[in-house]
Amino acid sequence: MVIPVITMSFLAGMFYTDLKSRLIPIWMYLGLIIAMIVRAASLYDTSLLAINTGVNILSIMFLLGGVHLYYWMKNRRLIKILDQYFGAGDLLFLLISAIYFSPLMFIVFQVLSIMLLLLIFGLYILVSGNRNTTIPLAGGQAILVLCFELLSVLGIHSWQYRDDLMAELIFSLFL
Repeated sequence: MVIPVITMSFLAGMFYTDLKSRLIPIWMYLGLIIAMIVRAASLYDTSLLAINTGVNILSIMFLLGGVHLYYWMKNRRLIKILDQYFGAGDLLFLLISAIYFSPLMFIVFQVLSIMLLLLIFGLYILVSGNRNTTIPLAGGQAILVLCFELLSVLGIHSWQYRDDLMAELIFSLFL
C-alpha cells in the first residue's frame, strides 16, 4: 500500500507543478519512475514488465516518427518538435507511463487522454480568450494516471494492466 501512495503523491505533485509553472522538476520524474517500476514489478513478473514497456516505447517512437514525418511533409524541412510543439517533460512522462500500462491500454490511454485534454483546454481557451495557453500534457496525463491508480488500489478496476479486458470492451462496442 505504501508504493501506490508514493506513486499517487508524485503524480499529484506533477499535476500541480505542471499546471502552476509548466515545469516539472527532474526529481519528480526520477521518483515516479522508481515508484512505477516497483509498483509494476509487484503486480506482474519482470519479463512481462520488460516486454510491455518495450512495446509501449516502440509505439512512442512510432508516434514521434509520424509527427516528425507530418511536419517534414508540411514544411519540407526537419523541425525540432521537442522544442516547438512537444515539451521534453511530456516525452519523459510518456516514457514513464509506458511502464504503467499494458500495450493496448497504453494506446487507448494516450488517445483518450490527449483528446480529453484538448477538449478541456480548448474550452478554456475559448472561455478565457487567452490564445497563448499551452497544454500541460504531462500534468494532465499525470492526474488521469492518478485516477487509474486510485481505482486500482480501491479494487474498483485494474484495466491498465489487462489488455484482455480492454480488447473485450472495444470489441463489444463495435460488434
